[in-house]
Amino acid sequence: DGRIRQVEFFVAQGTRFDAPFESAGIATQAPFEVTVELPPGEHRIVTAEATDDGGAVGVASTHVDGEGHH
Repeated sequence: DGRIRQVEFFVAQGTRFDAPFESAGIATQAPFEVTVELPPGEHRIVTAEATDDGGAVGVASTHVDGEGHH
């Protein structure tokens, strides 16, 4: 249970479940966020991979749409 060192965000490059992911950026300070811009009506899966100062990694995913959510 270390302190979060960084969070890297990955965005699916398509709407299919098997679409490849590309890095959308790395945040190294709270609130650990990046902005993902998509065309209106488009949606993607975004995955966050958090690494703590001990090297442990946690992963979480969510769905974002092209309405300005991040």
